[in-house]
Amino acid sequence: VKELGKNSFWNCPKLVKMTIPASIQKFTSGALGNTRVKEPYYNGTADQWANIEFGSVGDNPAYTAGTLYINGEKLTEAVISTPVVKEYAFNGCDSLEKVTFTDSVVEIQKRAFEYCPYLTEINFGKGIKKIGYDAFSNCSRIEKVNTTATVDEWAQIDFYDWRSNPISYA
Repeated sequence: VKELGKNSFWNCPKLVKMTIPASIQKFTSGALGNTRVKEPYYNGTADQWANIEFGSVGDNPAYTAGTLYINGEKLTEAVISTPVVKEYAFNGCDSLEKVTFTDSVVEIQKRAFEYCPYLTEINFGKGIKKIGYDAFSNCSRIEKVNTTATVDEWAQIDFYDWRSNPISYA
């Protein structure tokens, strides 16, 4: 399975546990509309999850559940190396506490980490060039933002707005 089609699980209130294969690449708009998956289990890595396209934030089971299980383990730390972190990727993931972006990450799209209330530490590599709208909005517990970039390199990052810049919260 590579894609969940439009409205494929629309209004399925009894769908509470979902096992998602590592092959999935896209949750089309409405795929999980009005469905409250409580236990999303993904059989891939956090890095692969970061590369999945979601039609809307409501189509991301990590958002509706408030957590994500990667290979059976609750996701608390993620190491991301995919060049582009897709929009809504970890939005609403309450269990996420720490994220590390390797040097190969160049872009974090809109709302990728919005509403991650327990995210306390973010580590950036040198590769980051663009951070989208509300990427870290409502991540009020950020305490540490670390980077291997120089001050000059950090100053060259294209932040959509202040809510995209995690140092605004630290």
